Amino acid sequence: MPFVGTLTNALSVAIGSLLGGILGGFISERVKENILKILSIITLAISFKMVIDGDIVKGAATVLLGYMVGKSLRLSDFLERFENMGGVIASSVLFCTGPMTVLGSIKDAFGDPEILIIKALLDGFASVTFASIYGYKIILSSLVVLTVQGGIGLASILIGGGNPELTVLNSAGGMILMTIAFNLMGFWKFETANLLMAFPIIPLWYFLRF
Repeated sequence: MPFVGTLTNALSVAIGSLLGGILGGFISERVKENILKILSIITLAISFKMVIDGDIVKGAATVLLGYMVGKSLRLSDFLERFENMGGVIASSVLFCTGPMTVLGSIKDAFGDPEILIIKALLDGFASVTFASIYGYKIILSSLVVLTVQGGIGLASILIGGGNPELTVLNSAGGMILMTIAFNLMGFWKFETANLLMAFPIIPLWYFLRF
């Protein structure tokens, strides 16, 4: 049955967000700060691994072009109208970036949810952590997971499946995760939302073939 993994993944994020929102009221601010630091270190480690495994040149070009598109569309300014959405953006990018998302969504669309079931467990625990710090609004990330992974799966059905090129996704996604990690650490305040336009650009490399 298709899309079982995607639905399970979105549900795990929603449940984790609710649980984390409840637990957040019992966790001291100091503990929350330490959890955030640990989460940022984990995110940074993941991002470095993704960049190393990917095509750095194409990834850098994708991120740069994505930023220019996002900046011209004033995407960050638009999202700032919604109060304190930083945690939602960070968690959504973390949940929807990486080879597990793409490969898992494609396999799930053809009836094999195994990868996304494993990812659901990981994202569920991560959502508990995010929600304990940022609150119940992290549940919005479950809608992003549902939309992104469902969209990838549906697209793979329409074009007949296949093996996607993940090197650009790894490098570009890793660089974007890196900015999120530095933001979480408080080293700088970067407009990460503007970089999100890099993701629609990534599939273009598949057609360019160089």
